[in-house]
Amino acid sequence: SSEVRAAEEMLRQLTKAEVEEACKSPSKAALEAATAAAEDCGLPEGDYQLALDMLVAIEQLDKAAADRKLDGLNTALAAAKAVGLGEEVAEVAKVVALIRAHEKLREAQMNRRSSGLQDAIAEAKAAGLTPAEYGAAGDALSGIRL
Repeated sequence: SSEVRAAEEMLRQLTKAEVEEACKSPSKAALEAATAAAEDCGLPEGDYQLALDMLVAIEQLDKAAADRKLDGLNTALAAAKAVGLGEEVAEVAKVVALIRAHEKLREAQMNRRSSGLQDAIAEAKAAGLTPAEYGAAGDALSGIRL
């Protein structure tokens, strides 16, 4: 009936608005909910492609953060920025912190000043790097202290 079609169209419009809202202030949960709703109500994929792309980018960020390898972190960050994700997204902020920690460690190891190494190690720990990952800076620090 026409009432059912009207209700379905109204649901699609509401879902489209939910997708747009999820893309404006993206979070993994909001994007997952919006894309699931879009699929459920039969919204054309083009209407929620950005949300799908953002979700894929967030998953790449999560994977890169778990691996903590600099090249993977940089690649995931570039992909996230390409779909409009910024540092207000928790997963982006975490990856940026890991990249900064890596860079600070590398810089501190080159400069070999104990205060710089201590700061770099503290930042690495705060970003979630393990002793195995910041160990070279620790070794350099031990070398300076001896």
